[in-house]
Amino acid sequence: MAATSVFLVKESGGTYALNGPPKFEKWNDFKEDLEEARFTTVSGNGYLVAVGNNSRVNIFSTTDGSLKCTVPNRVLGASFSPQGNYLITWDNPSQHQDNFKITWISGGKDVKVVHSLKLSKQPDCQFSHDETVFARQSNNTVFFSQVPDFQNTAKKTPDNLKVAKFSVSPGNGPLHVLCFIPATTKGQPSFARMYRYPNFENIISSKSFFQADRVEMKWSPKGNAVLLITSTDIDKTGQSYYGKTMLHYLDTKGETAVIQTEADSAVIHAAEWSPNSNEFAIISGKMPHTRAALMNSKCQIILDMDVSARNAIHFNPQGNLLLLGGFGNLSQGKIEIWEVKKLKKMIATCSASETTQLTWLNDGVHFITATTAPRMQVGNKFRVWDFTGKQVHEWEATKHLFGILPFLRDPPPPFPEDKLDNLNKQLGNKPVARVEEKKAAAYVPPSKRGIIGGGAVMPAKAAPKAAAPPPSSALPDKEKKIRAVKKKIEAIEKLKDLQKEGKTLEKNQLEKLSKEASLIDELEALELS
Repeated sequence: MAATSVFLVKESGGTYALNGPPKFEKWNDFKEDLEEARFTTVSGNGYLVAVGNNSRVNIFSTTDGSLKCTVPNRVLGASFSPQGNYLITWDNPSQHQDNFKITWISGGKDVKVVHSLKLSKQPDCQFSHDETVFARQSNNTVFFSQVPDFQNTAKKTPDNLKVAKFSVSPGNGPLHVLCFIPATTKGQPSFARMYRYPNFENIISSKSFFQADRVEMKWSPKGNAVLLITSTDIDKTGQSYYGKTMLHYLDTKGETAVIQTEADSAVIHAAEWSPNSNEFAIISGKMPHTRAALMNSKCQIILDMDVSARNAIHFNPQGNLLLLGGFGNLSQGKIEIWEVKKLKKMIATCSASETTQLTWLNDGVHFITATTAPRMQVGNKFRVWDFTGKQVHEWEATKHLFGILPFLRDPPPPFPEDKLDNLNKQLGNKPVARVEEKKAAAYVPPSKRGIIGGGAVMPAKAAPKAAAPPPSSALPDKEKKIRAVKKKIEAIEKLKDLQKEGKTLEKNQLEKLSKEASLIDELEALELS
């Protein structure tokens, strides 16, 4: 039997499994594959893992490590159906054989291809959560089949819908389908429309927008709401060099909203749902001063996580810890860990530079940061940390490390609350110090070193620099509250201006307007106290 947390290590010398903390020993029940893996993928419930090499795809159990079955022939990539009964594989286009296949694998060693097609490009296809419906997009139409009758079409989207992208809801509830319909003529809006399968006559939720070169659809784990990230390559307002990003909210009750924490923000850097589906976290704003916030299903901020240089969000499997990180172009790899259920505060920080992959382990206590190829060709390694920011293990690859894949079994084990309580007692009321970013010193030629003006020695009577305003984390509590209330009132004034211009406000924006009087009273009380 495997430990609570097990993860797969994919390196140039092969693929093997490790038991997690505290021993980090090889899990011998899992047979090591000495061939370099082309890909690895784990099923949605975490109980099966597929390892594809140059000759076959081996499918293992993540509970006892046994080889469940083998799908012959090399393929480029594969993914599991939600319940792990089917494996979808894809290979390069071929004139002589089908390159897209759906293989039934739940019969153990007796695997069989139940559907295959010869396609010129990899299709966009998805199963419903209960695996009764299979959807595949072809051109601008989505075709639906009743499983296991993959050959016949039971339903399709109307021809006039012209779907460019679609996504089906996860979870055990009714099946909903979100469709993105781009503008057909210049000056017309694009649409995101939600339907309840199989009825494509009635629209459950609809959102229109003018700026969308690309869209990303992020369903809540329960499938009752979706975040739609729209982005453009060019920001015509000139606020951002990297284009403009907007975040929209739609749910199965018909509610919609535009989400922006800052009025002048041109970029949404990250948006992720909590495992409980009731909250989501976003990072928005202009680098390096981005704001992170936790929001509820009414699109209201329930936890403001202040301003810092961050671009990544990772919830642990239990949903009580939220990791915020700054990676990629933010090379320092600063990490903040927040408790978002009981304490609602930052509880730890650490720094993991050159991180190209970060993932939580199944226990929700430990997470892994890795430096992987081909992004980084040298210094490949992974490090394991606990939620207090303490490094507990480090491993360096002999040559190349290609990735770490944890077995996140559903449901995850309970989080050890006693460890969190002990940490909170140690912290007391003192705020956790943020990891300061170390700026690289300017290069100074050898001939200039030690010379005034050469960058190495400051003049003795250098003029003192003007003091920068203190960060909000260093302000007294009263000043923090006053600043926060004033910011909300300023946002309401901007909404009132939009309303005067005749623009229709979203539900969450109208809720903000209704709070103006109470915010003014709160501000007066704070200034008089």
